[in-house]
Amino acid sequence: MLISRISRKPSDNSPYKSRFRGTGGGAFALRQYLRCREEFYQRIVVSIVQTCFVVFLLMFARTVHRLFESHGQELSNWVEIGCQALLAVFIIFMARRAIRNALDIRSLRQEMKRLYEESRRPDDDN
Repeated sequence: MLISRISRKPSDNSPYKSRFRGTGGGAFALRQYLRCREEFYQRIVVSIVQTCFVVFLLMFARTVHRLFESHGQELSNWVEIGCQALLAVFIIFMARRAIRNALDIRSLRQEMKRLYEESRRPDDDN
């Protein structure tokens, strides 16, 4: 005994036919273009957030250095060096991710341009 009802396949002459359903023609390129545009905007936001985080890490590293200058006379130098090295590793890691994200944005822009031109090209199938 079936637990769930099997849905019917939508007919091709349905009044609710989607322009994105078929993979042929400009519909596929248009669908890929819209997905690429959405990814492009997401990557821009992520890149801005990562760049702000790198700037905040640099400001925090400067604050930690000033803290050790004013209050760390009784500590040995390796504590400050260890903290600054750890912060430097985080800064390098996040800067690398931000740069990689910027390169991905550039390639997404090129892909969007190609897909836009492909979606605007008239169909030769008809």
